[in-house]
Amino acid sequence: MTTEQLKREMLFQASMACVGRMRRSGLLTDAEYEKCREMMLEKYNPPLGKIVSN
Repeated sequence: MTTEQLKREMLFQASMACVGRMRRSGLLTDAEYEKCREMMLEKYNPPLGKIVSN
């Protein structure tokens, strides 16, 4: 994995951790969470996040 790919992966994972906390606390619905996940996948294009993101 290149440095750039690692950076994108880390930004994606950090973003999704925050979004996940928002969903668990009731600030986001499941549909909103999924929309955020799709947006973050498109924005960061993470090499591993595409495979393991649920």
